[in-house]
Amino acid sequence: MLGRDGAPKSWGLRLFTVAGHQQMTVFLPNPFLGSDGRLASAPDWSRLAAWDYLRENYLALPPDPLDRSGSGLVCGG
Repeated sequence: MLGRDGAPKSWGLRLFTVAGHQQMTVFLPNPFLGSDGRLASAPDWSRLAAWDYLRENYLALPPDPLDRSGSGLVCGG
């Protein structure tokens, strides 16, 4: 999901059926949240390792600098 500034604020993937119906959403670790689910004081970009792995191994894409451009989670933004 992208914030109003165009930077990502959550990472995941959605799986769809052949008919185009959403079947499942998988949320990946978020660099703006700690392991306890609370807002982190600073982003932990290492939490994007699973996202980077999926991009590289299934899409043949390198890590995207845009993924590390966000400044945090903002309510409503």
